[in-house]
Amino acid sequence: MKTIILIEGQNDIDIILNNKSDKENKIISFDYNSTKILNEMKLESDSIDNYFKKSDPELIDKSTVNFTQNWYKACNKKNELDFRKINLGFVIEAEIVRYFLFILRRILGIVRILEKEKPEKIICSSLEKFVKNLCNKQNIIIQSKNQKINSELEFSNIEIPINMGFKKNFTISRKNYSTIKKIVEGFLTQLLRTKFDINKTNNNKTILLLDFNPVFYSSLLEEINELFPNVLLLNQRRPAIWNKKSFKIIKKTNSKIIRLEDFETSKIKLVINNYQKEKIEELNELFNNNQLFQDYFKIENNYFWEIIQDNFKEMILTRTEEIIRKYVLSEELFKKIKIDGVLDWAHSGFDERIILANAEKENIPVLFIQHAQNMSNSKYDKFIPFQPILPTINSKTAVWGKISKEFLMVNGISKNKIFVTGSPKHDPLFNNKNSGIDSGVILLAFSGTFSSYNFHGNEIKSLENLESMITRTIEIIKEVSNIKIIIKLHPSKSYIDIKSIVQKIDPKIPIYQDEDPKKLLELCDAVIINDISTIMLEAMIFKKPTLCINTQNQNIQEEPVIQHNASLFVSDIKDLKKSIKQLIFDNDLKKNLIENGNIYVNNYFSHKGNSSKQLANILYEEFNGKKLIKDHKK
Repeated sequence: MKTIILIEGQNDIDIILNNKSDKENKIISFDYNSTKILNEMKLESDSIDNYFKKSDPELIDKSTVNFTQNWYKACNKKNELDFRKINLGFVIEAEIVRYFLFILRRILGIVRILEKEKPEKIICSSLEKFVKNLCNKQNIIIQSKNQKINSELEFSNIEIPINMGFKKNFTISRKNYSTIKKIVEGFLTQLLRTKFDINKTNNNKTILLLDFNPVFYSSLLEEINELFPNVLLLNQRRPAIWNKKSFKIIKKTNSKIIRLEDFETSKIKLVINNYQKEKIEELNELFNNNQLFQDYFKIENNYFWEIIQDNFKEMILTRTEEIIRKYVLSEELFKKIKIDGVLDWAHSGFDERIILANAEKENIPVLFIQHAQNMSNSKYDKFIPFQPILPTINSKTAVWGKISKEFLMVNGISKNKIFVTGSPKHDPLFNNKNSGIDSGVILLAFSGTFSSYNFHGNEIKSLENLESMITRTIEIIKEVSNIKIIIKLHPSKSYIDIKSIVQKIDPKIPIYQDEDPKKLLELCDAVIINDISTIMLEAMIFKKPTLCINTQNQNIQEEPVIQHNASLFVSDIKDLKKSIKQLIFDNDLKKNLIENGNIYVNNYFSHKGNSSKQLANILYEEFNGKKLIKDHKK
């Protein structure tokens, strides 16, 4: 009897592979972690990647976008998914896109396995619902021990960096994080006297900043403070005050902290509870219409509503309660405080879409700022709506330079909605450059975030390529030179444990994650990056030659920074040694990279070192409806 075993995650391995006979069957892994564990166990296995057809990545990507953007329209028969001025499904688009990607990857993967392997028996655990649904018309024996399938949205868990003599990242649920943040932030704003007094606005001009990190935008806060008497920070994810430096900046710039919880009176809480109860009843009635969802959720005539029904419903109901609460509280914020304008940098996020819906309702102008080097190649086109790149209909945007402006205009944004201001975040870098040549240090800026959205960014082989490239890069540097290595990890959640990989090679290599990259760039002679990251631009500002290592099938070679030869580029591990040696020893090449990098920086950034003042002036004019008088002081 031909038997196959389908594995996804550590728990599947623990539950299924507990006897010798199971281990002798064909094992197919669905994720990077289980693939790695199986290799460490010296168990032969195949990867789900090897079963997809050539056309499947495009099919999965297109279907992911379609379901993310349209399920809440197609299934909203009696406006059950609407609350006031927002659609509940629209609000969570940026979170749910990755959920659909993984659901479709599993479904089509199992379909392709059945087509190729033609098994008589399947052993599975967490994939039981998928297997039973897709095999219901086939005479296949299914042996399973059911586990709940992963129903988490992209930001269901929060990673918190702790530094108390030792450094460690803790992951907690979004709900628990919100509770802790509410208590700690409430205590600190009172203790440190940074809480905004709702009753003392005095009709002064007030600007609301959404989820800004004071440490990164200190220059901007100083400039805004010169023009707006009331500068309010509403940080719904990371608190505005999270260390001594951020507190000093808040006090120096006379900024104030405001929280949605400040508007949650007993009366408002009752209103929220009533709205939540009413909407949940409507949604439960909607979800009882199984036929509606069954007819809609299908790919290649494979209907999958029965697979996702329970956890999809749970996700939507949970988020609905949170959306209603935040919508009503932000509505109260705009009622109680006269906001003259909103400055935002995340835009497509869950929290931002709620606040901006209320801003639009109140006709409050919104300016959205660029905060990173955006991916701009053909692989990403269809995923742009889920990223903080394009301004919404009711807002304008401030970008770093002409390259970003041209990209927005190609994507349908009118030039009169675009301001070229430069990057306030990078003012300190332009004003305090330190070339720091011949330090004998090379910075490896590794990121395991990949693309959160598309097929190729989540392939097992992409993560395996990244691990191989990390390992080989460190080995080559040690082999060909005495240069010291330092590691900078991306601050966001990683889908691969880069720290463990590095420590296995050499536990003495310093690894940084939340530290200011400016200090690390001052220390090094050159920078190596995997794929595309903003730190590549920051290295060029500091006149450091860079090497970009392509680890995934994402058309990185199309990116403007590569097209302009501003960075050395390698996509084949066989060429890695040659490229690293060139980066370290070829002085003519390094000089050329620095020159090209400088040209690219000049094209990518405007108002270098002065963008905070430029943006603050635009904010004044946009939010006041009049030109700024020269040398204006508040």
